Amino acid sequence: METRKLPSTDSPFIPALPQVRSGVLRWAASLLPAACWHCRTSLSLSSPSRFLCPRCELLLPWVNPVQVCSRCGLPQTGTFCSACAVHPGPLDAVQAACAYEEPVRSWVVRFKYGGHDALAPLLAALLQATWRRASAETEVLIPVPLHPSRLRFRGFNQSLLLAQHLKASTLSLKPHWLQRSRPTRPQVELSGVARQQNPKQAFVARPEVAGQSIWLVDDVMTTGATLQEVARTLKAAGARKVQALVVARRFLETDLPGGEGA
Repeated sequence: METRKLPSTDSPFIPALPQVRSGVLRWAASLLPAACWHCRTSLSLSSPSRFLCPRCELLLPWVNPVQVCSRCGLPQTGTFCSACAVHPGPLDAVQAACAYEEPVRSWVVRFKYGGHDALAPLLAALLQATWRRASAETEVLIPVPLHPSRLRFRGFNQSLLLAQHLKASTLSLKPHWLQRSRPTRPQVELSGVARQQNPKQAFVARPEVAGQSIWLVDDVMTTGATLQEVARTLKAAGARKVQALVVARRFLETDLPGGEGA
């Protein structure tokens, strides 16, 4: 009887195996009873969420929109923080689903850097809950783009995946209306002034954005430099209104009441 050999490690088929395995696992999981993605408790057919049990969903670090600035998403005691009240940026509003804390933090890291694209529907569901709280006048959804070189390295645009899973009948997905025109360093590698300068003049908007009211989609907002620069680019091209919808807002120590520099 002839014995078939497994492909060697330098086989051109080896890189495709993880994607095939991921697809098979997702198919197999669809045949099993649904379980909470955090605590693994079985979900009943009547559960309001396809991903989380009621207890885990309640305990997520949800952002209360009443307690944050509607323009930048940082903690405040009024409608706007002191900085946005004096010098409002081009971004008209920020809607963040959660604070960048556990378990959301681990989900985002695994999704963005670990290639766990199966987490996209869960994270998009958090965006969906936030979208329902927000004003529904915006017609266009644009994910923050990656430069082609970064896209080749990572293999996917996490913001586009989130936007594709966001179910909102009033939105039209237009990823090609915005492009990243030059490569930039990952914001996570930078701090302070460097974060503010890094995304400057890194985006180009198509003429179709003129007169449009737009939702930007991204995974995490920290300083807001990238989203503000995207909004500036869209406004310069004639966009009427630009808001941001993000899975998580990262609050630094200086952002919190009583923090250094507060």
